Amino acid sequence: MTDLGTTNINRTRMILRGDLVFSPQNYRGAVHYHVELPSRATFYRLGYPEYVFVSLLDGTTSFSQALALTAQRLGAKALSTEQATTIYMWLLENGLGTIHAEDQWQLGTQGVPRQSRSVLPNPLWLKVPFGSPDKLIRRILPLVAWLFSTPATCAGLALIALAGTTLLFSWQRLSIASIGVFSVNNWALLSLTWLGLKVIHELAHAVCCRRYGGEVGDTGVLFVLFAPMAYVDVTSSWRLPSKWRRIHVAAAGIYAELLVASVATFGWQFTDERLASHILYNVILMASVSTLLFNANPLMRFDGYYILSDLLEIPNLQAEASQTLRYQLKRWFLGESNLQIRHRGWTAVGIATYGWLAALWRLIICVSLLLAASVLFHGAGIVLAVVAIVGWLQPLLRRTIGALAHTYQIAPWQVCRATLISTALIAGLSGLFVWLPTPWQIVAPGVIELRDELSVRSLTGGFVHKVFVADGQCVEAGQPLVQLENSQVTRKYYELEIAILQAEMRFQIAMEEHHVAEAQVAERERQALHEQMKETQRRFNSLLVRAPVSGTVMQRLLSSMEGTYVREGDELLIMGNGDQKQLVVSVEQSDFDAVAPRLSTRVGVRVGFSDRMDATLARLEPRASVRLPHPALSAMAGGPLAIVESTSTQNESEAELTKPRFQAVVTIPPEYNTQLFSGQRGLAVLGSCNQSLGWNVLGLVHDWIEQKLQPQE
Repeated sequence: MTDLGTTNINRTRMILRGDLVFSPQNYRGAVHYHVELPSRATFYRLGYPEYVFVSLLDGTTSFSQALALTAQRLGAKALSTEQATTIYMWLLENGLGTIHAEDQWQLGTQGVPRQSRSVLPNPLWLKVPFGSPDKLIRRILPLVAWLFSTPATCAGLALIALAGTTLLFSWQRLSIASIGVFSVNNWALLSLTWLGLKVIHELAHAVCCRRYGGEVGDTGVLFVLFAPMAYVDVTSSWRLPSKWRRIHVAAAGIYAELLVASVATFGWQFTDERLASHILYNVILMASVSTLLFNANPLMRFDGYYILSDLLEIPNLQAEASQTLRYQLKRWFLGESNLQIRHRGWTAVGIATYGWLAALWRLIICVSLLLAASVLFHGAGIVLAVVAIVGWLQPLLRRTIGALAHTYQIAPWQVCRATLISTALIAGLSGLFVWLPTPWQIVAPGVIELRDELSVRSLTGGFVHKVFVADGQCVEAGQPLVQLENSQVTRKYYELEIAILQAEMRFQIAMEEHHVAEAQVAERERQALHEQMKETQRRFNSLLVRAPVSGTVMQRLLSSMEGTYVREGDELLIMGNGDQKQLVVSVEQSDFDAVAPRLSTRVGVRVGFSDRMDATLARLEPRASVRLPHPALSAMAGGPLAIVESTSTQNESEAELTKPRFQAVVTIPPEYNTQLFSGQRGLAVLGSCNQSLGWNVLGLVHDWIEQKLQPQE
């Protein structure tokens, strides 16, 4: 960009393109102008002061003369020299005007836009056009235009509201279905879903624009911060005189996707087929959350931005907000107080607020992509993201340095002030990441277990015929718990009983008849059968599972076990002393140094919606392990810990943690034992974090992204 501080443009004369079309529009009682370049199918927006200044650039009036005439005509509402210079150079850089040939020597080589120079594309903002779909839209318009009529739109909004209510009442099932939806294994399906939805989205924009008489420009894909975003050029809708029609065109894509999400919601609600349910959930997610987060987000220049701009009747909202931010930064850093502000009162406050929120959103997106890249591509991803972000910020830094260099020539003290404030700000941010302690506590997930638990397992495989006890029931030693059925074991037991009786009868007969040899054979047969009977009787007796000790049964959904098959050695239920419970906790590796000194001290525990209770950190394992402490903590069961299939040949059927964690045990005070149940998930507050506030925030976001992108088995 031209260095405006050193370029002498006061005496230059500009010639505007002859094919520019200016259309007046009314915003909040004030006149603005849309500038259309038909040969490129592009539109721009100018406020009335900018239009007055631009209209005077006829090739004979110099820059300074046009600025003076604008001041005479508009008075206090006229443009400042800086604003006029920005508009002047904007016309040059966008090819809307050229400097008179006789005046180009005054600008020098730096002042004339170099259209022939090849410009490297910004890796964070790449546009790939596919051509214009206007012919296709003309053909399908008679068939689908009715979808955007007032009655159809009202019916569609009612359907969307009904679907939203349905999802609200199905929140628990929705949460369970979200597990693993962002995993790498699901990306292919998400991509196909996104492609289909974006075709519908852009077609809706194009059809609605055509319905109101606008033209449809090119369509394609826009890569914003590496994320693909489809687009269709319907900027011709800006010339529509009614702001409600312009809003309708801007909202058509969001409306169409929400309609698709509504239909998918009702299909997902009433289907039990697993694959269909998974596909429909992907459609719901991409057509609702994704659309509302990006397309409806007014902080980026997508559909939501244009809707908000028309609702507020501020046609150049982003430009106004950016200019307000520059004014505020100049006032804070350079101490300039003679800046001309076009808006006053609540309008100025709203524009400034929007500008800061938009800047903050862009910063959040950059940081999120940097963290996501570090998870997906490790070091290479970080380098790629840093290079892209630096390339994005490089023009801003270059302009800032150029402006500061110009200011230093005029007022060096202002640059010194800006340097001091910037140094203090950088030091403050560094303190945030290096020195400022975090106010957050180390919170580790855990599961309530009996302190002296005894696992009751099946000694013989079989089907569960009957369960005699319920969760929380106190039983005595020897009391029946579960009746199993195994026809092979039962048949063999009774067959052996008969065979033993038959052998004993043969032995008695042989003894009575004094057949010694036959009696010896019968005796050996009887002994062999008794040996077989010992093992068979043990397995037969174990079909009726009895309580090994007196205690409390701790196993939920016992009745659902009836009719299921259990293998030999499978856990049937847990018994223990219900008056002694503990919380088995899983601790992050990075938190070990902060947790270890708190061994045998009081820590906080919260289970469910209960109040915080004081407990004791009784034990902390010295070695980290990938073993899952309890199935209830896994992400597949709705817990917070990501898991993968075990890589051990001995535990192929088990799952293990994605990274090692330490296991700790927190003993629960006796007065709380009756309120807690074995298997409940809880949280233990184990002390303050050692990391600074800034690094702790980045770590939390990084872990969340890693968990969402973790493949689920």
